[in-house]
Amino acid sequence: MWLPILLTPALVFWATPKTPPAWRIGRLLAAVALLYMTLNVVLILQSRLEWQEIYAFRDQNPDCRLQHCDGERKPSVRGPNVAFALVLGWIPALFYVGLLELAWRVWHWKQIKLLKKRDYGIIFSSIFIVSSVSISILIDLEMIYSIGFQHGSFTLFKDFYYTIRILLR
Repeated sequence: MWLPILLTPALVFWATPKTPPAWRIGRLLAAVALLYMTLNVVLILQSRLEWQEIYAFRDQNPDCRLQHCDGERKPSVRGPNVAFALVLGWIPALFYVGLLELAWRVWHWKQIKLLKKRDYGIIFSSIFIVSSVSISILIDLEMIYSIGFQHGSFTLFKDFYYTIRILLR
């Protein structure tokens, strides 16, 4: 699991502003794809290992096949978690790569100022950064709203949430 987290900054910082725009765009998409695929592969493998352990326990205890026994542990990775990661696993990957791209832009800001205004790599980079930060902020607000709603103290969060929703329409 640590390999993509360490490999992604190397992939993002590999390019310079003089690299062709197609390569700069491709490195961002490749980094998001690498993180997304790794997240899903790790979840699926963890799920399989846990279920193998449960099936081994049930084979040793034939009475536990139809019902839950006391020594049997429940799986931490269930089907809905894996499905959720398959559908929405790109969001943390987008956020992580967006932060790295922002750091790349700060690192190379002097060279970027010398580029043409219509450089498609820089335009894509700007859209990428704005979308990753805005999606992350919206998800954070949704989490704050849902936590406040669960605990009953949701009036402040609810007002703030609805204000943001109205502004974004």
